[in-house]
Amino acid sequence: MHRKATLAALTAALALATAACGGSDAGPEEPAADPTMRPQQERTALPTPSPRPFPTAADGEDYGACFDGECEVLVTVGIEIEFDGDFRVPPTTVEQISDAVTVVARDSSGYLSFNLGVGGRGNFQNSLNVEVIAVQGEQAVLRFWPGEAGR
Repeated sequence: MHRKATLAALTAALALATAACGGSDAGPEEPAADPTMRPQQERTALPTPSPRPFPTAADGEDYGACFDGECEVLVTVGIEIEFDGDFRVPPTTVEQISDAVTVVARDSSGYLSFNLGVGGRGNFQNSLNVEVIAVQGEQAVLRFWPGEAGR
């Protein structure tokens, strides 16, 4: 009998709760505003980062500065750079500049070629290194320095 009384009380409580929730003609409640959100008109656009300035090559367009194997030069397609014979690297030509720079050292015995993006490094037979410092449009800044077997 105690069980029937408890069941009756629960049924009555459920009926009361249902009546209290569903009797309004006001329509659905609007969700509470998120306190972390600002109204549309108050939002501000994030600033776009300004592009980093194109670096100045330490040796500019003085490709003769590379003869000793250590230079930083501004290059365009077709530029040829010669190095001291001790490096065993034939004249090096810039053959392409886009998102990457194609550098080719070619002689009668063959060629070595690198296609390097910004920050990319190459090594000519462990005697001479090359790194792409920056690329912008049809120009790039390249840095050369002796490798372990150089000089």
